[in-house]
Amino acid sequence: MGFSFSAISQKYTISGYISDLDTGEKLIGANVFDQSTGTGTVTNTYGFFSLTLNQDSIRLMISYIGYQSQEYNLYLDKNIQLSIDLSPSVELKEVEVIADEVSRIQDRTQMSTIDVPIRQIKKYLPCSER
Repeated sequence: MGFSFSAISQKYTISGYISDLDTGEKLIGANVFDQSTGTGTVTNTYGFFSLTLNQDSIRLMISYIGYQSQEYNLYLDKNIQLSIDLSPSVELKEVEVIADEVSRIQDRTQMSTIDVPIRQIKKYLPCSER
């Protein structure tokens, strides 16, 4: 008696590191997304990702804010390790933050006031005190 397991699809893992092309710094929170299955993940604090998918053709999109996205078309028939370097797409020349001196509210004695007209106060007093 023989059994065929061809209907059960194999699962393989694609993993690796995502870094900045210029500095080599690992990118934390970079997106790794298979457009074919709608499955994705993000890199951890070491720039590492791991995504387990069924054996099949995949369209892997790698993206990170401020960097050029990369797309890989792969056939996943074994475990794959990638080392991906993203190049910056936006570079700020200079940012200058300017603020005026602000008075600190905790330095003032009076924190707030509410003006209530006498008529309104009398309206809510008990009848004997009007």
